[in-house]
Amino acid sequence: MRRTFCVATVSLVFLAATGTRGAWMPSQESRGASSAKSASSLVGTWKLASMEPASGSSNPVGVMMLDPAGYMGLAVMQSGRQKYAGSEPTPAEAKSAYESYRAFFGTYVINERAGSITVHLDGSLDPNLTGTDYQSAFALSGTRLTLKPRPTAAGKQDTLVWERLPDLETLTPTHRRLIGFWKLVPNEGDKAPAAPSNQDQRRGFIIYTAAGQMAVHIMPGGRAKYAGAQPTPEEAKAALRSYTSYFGPYSVNEQDRYLVHQRIGHTIPASIGTNGQRFYEFSGKRLVLRVLSTTFTVPTTLQAAKTEGREPSMITWERISADVSSR
Repeated sequence: MRRTFCVATVSLVFLAATGTRGAWMPSQESRGASSAKSASSLVGTWKLASMEPASGSSNPVGVMMLDPAGYMGLAVMQSGRQKYAGSEPTPAEAKSAYESYRAFFGTYVINERAGSITVHLDGSLDPNLTGTDYQSAFALSGTRLTLKPRPTAAGKQDTLVWERLPDLETLTPTHRRLIGFWKLVPNEGDKAPAAPSNQDQRRGFIIYTAAGQMAVHIMPGGRAKYAGAQPTPEEAKAALRSYTSYFGPYSVNEQDRYLVHQRIGHTIPASIGTNGQRFYEFSGKRLVLRVLSTTFTVPTTLQAAKTEGREPSMITWERISADVSSR
């Protein structure tokens, strides 16, 4: 069943035509005033409602986020994924986890007249798809969005149906400052490598939406492609270990200045259903998140953690979509 999920999701979501890789900067060609205007009908947060034909799971979960500037991120996960037996997955466990989770991020253009969306994948869990483009037909009816990619060579065509999530009724000032797409940048004080290669730069998005949903996509540049039509278990393990993705609701604690990421989907099966506490700090166009641990059960404060001798790690993001905090 997992194999069916993987094949169907690839044909449905990743029906890609090879593109040209460029420097790590969210791809420029998919943005602009005209594309932003035409994309307005699809802008928002979309929850996966159904996948047809049913593929490997009766209840796959997923989220797709599109913003007015032409940035997007998507993740789809099969339900019922099995945790690893040990702290590290075996190659077979990694291949099962890899085949039951799909994720990518990048930019998009809408052709309203043709009823199509073209996405450029700046990054993908599948390393063979990074830097490629795919096109899918779409139909919008009320709060439902249907995506249908081109048929496969065998004539098969799958369908993904998404439900638009409404915005939260109340948005705090912190919500408004968070909402949007942020790209991964080096932390202040980090040494930049000499003559860095665009292909080797670490890249990713963190996304917060007005619907109270968030998602993360992080990967290094220069990931190895797999040699065949499908990855070997060892290649799947390498791909899975080099891409971090999770998604779910988020909440804001204004008093102690931290966020809680409620991870209903995650590349690592054991992290599904866990929470991540992130202390936040805004500095101009940048968002600094400090992390004490990957998961937690009882929230703490940054001061209490430092008193206990625990120093958080840090990750820095830079805003790339419009700032809505003043609206």
